[in-house]
Amino acid sequence: MAQHYQILGCLLLLVCSASALSPNKVKVRSEVRLDFTIEGSDYCNSHSCSIRLGLFDKHLPTTVNNFLGFMRGLDLTSHCKKLHNERRRTLNYLHGYKHTTLHEVKAGAFIKGGDVEREGGKGGCSMYGKFFDDEKLDIEFSQPYLIAMDNDGHNLNNSKWIITMKEAPEWNGRYVVFGKVLGGKPFIKYLANEFEGNPTDVKVIETALENEEIYLEYLHEDL
Repeated sequence: MAQHYQILGCLLLLVCSASALSPNKVKVRSEVRLDFTIEGSDYCNSHSCSIRLGLFDKHLPTTVNNFLGFMRGLDLTSHCKKLHNERRRTLNYLHGYKHTTLHEVKAGAFIKGGDVEREGGKGGCSMYGKFFDDEKLDIEFSQPYLIAMDNDGHNLNNSKWIITMKEAPEWNGRYVVFGKVLGGKPFIKYLANEFEGNPTDVKVIETALENEEIYLEYLHEDL
């Protein structure tokens, strides 16, 4: 009996290993850019404060569509049932990721952002409602500089994202990887080294889709 369970365990491990994907095996389709500013600092006057991302549209259409919606300025009034009162009053329903802040940084490990609701990492919403399900968990954290959903638990994805700085096998099967960093790694390293904790003075000032025609084509695809 013990041998039977041992064989079964080995078979399950082989199946899981076979279904796992390296990020390098997944095709990038859309390319986007996040431009940042750092309040109280002139760093961005002499350094690039942009991050370029390549997204895995075809492999993860639902997840990427959500991210692209916020990159283009998704109307929060239509997709979030509640917005933090302070944000509603002072920012007048600003759309998408523009003017959102980083809400958590860990040196040498990751930066987190995308809380369009409360800016502190406790909020967020999606274009499908408050949350949407994990689309696929097959892409592994087998290399640094990936972007993934920063969920609130299993099947609880919204607008929040993580950019990694190292391999993170402990996150395999936990977070949905939907793209990778194409440019801006020195800036990410700078943020991780200088702003560990909750750096709300690091803000997105502009978002851009660098191949918008693909996005417009993609909107008409049947998901």
